[in-house]
Amino acid sequence: MLNRLLPILIVNLIVISGYANNECNTLPECQQLRTQLVNSLAAVDARIQVLQPSPQFGNIVTTGDLNNKYYIMTQAEAIRYCKDSKKVQQPAHLPSARELAQFASRQCTFDILGKEPCGAAGISETMKEGYSLVHAKNADGKVDSFYFSYAGYNRPFGIFNYPAIWSSSGYVFNPEFQPFRFNGKLGEIEYIDDFKSIYGIVLCVLGQ
Repeated sequence: MLNRLLPILIVNLIVISGYANNECNTLPECQQLRTQLVNSLAAVDARIQVLQPSPQFGNIVTTGDLNNKYYIMTQAEAIRYCKDSKKVQQPAHLPSARELAQFASRQCTFDILGKEPCGAAGISETMKEGYSLVHAKNADGKVDSFYFSYAGYNRPFGIFNYPAIWSSSGYVFNPEFQPFRFNGKLGEIEYIDDFKSIYGIVLCVLGQ
């Protein structure tokens, strides 16, 4: 993906550097310069969203018995479950906050409308009106910050109304005690406190 992004980033960085070398001496000039810079960054941001691969999710984890109820567990249990290839039957991991945001942001189609989350305004790499900062630290220790809006989110029927769907990410300043989760009822990506006594449902990202 980096190879595909590099030409776009180079072009926009050249444009930005060109603007940066120009001084603005009046308020209108500075406002115009700011608009040009914002538009250039927005073009990169939009291209990133197009090129970013979509995670492939498995089915919601169930108990597997006659009742076949949805299996609820703590975040730590969910991370271990998705890593267990014997249970998942292929390489997998518990989704990051970004991956759950991508999940909620998929285009609504006839096949998924009403069955799975879709339609959220989605992810932005830069600050936008109506978008909230998700400042996350992932299970691999990498910090991942982005802006997310659930405006336009379509709530599906059934289990995704359950308000706690685990991510493997935590709030960057306190990741072990403030994990992020996806609120399937509202479409929000939120972090919670006192999580060790809280249970949620589990989806694994497959093939990774």
